Amino acid sequence: KQLTLFISRVKYRPLIWRNTHPYVLVDRHEDITHPNTIADDPTCDRSVTFYGYVRGTHLRPGQTVHLIGAGDYKMSEVGALHDPCPLPDQDKKSQSLNKKDSLLFAPLSNVGAVSFDKDAA
Repeated sequence: KQLTLFISRVKYRPLIWRNTHPYVLVDRHEDITHPNTIADDPTCDRSVTFYGYVRGTHLRPGQTVHLIGAGDYKMSEVGALHDPCPLPDQDKKSQSLNKKDSLLFAPLSNVGAVSFDKDAA
């Protein structure tokens, strides 16, 4: 009982580093290196594309990123894609969500009648 009181009264400090540095929650990744290049030299430098959500501050091209377990790399470009599950319009005042209005974003999943987005592998 005392532990729950302690946890409920704890004041958490804001996470300064996380709010001042960009980081990416990666949804999926793709190796876009040309297959002939890989066939000629299996140890060649690869070009990899990451898809996900940027959190914190803005992410800029040319910025150095750290991949855990792989090292530091420079990004060649950064692009924005549309949100696959946008928030509903504020104009609609409905309190319930119809079946036809519901959205499910599940790339590379095998869920019933889910169709893959055009960027998914």
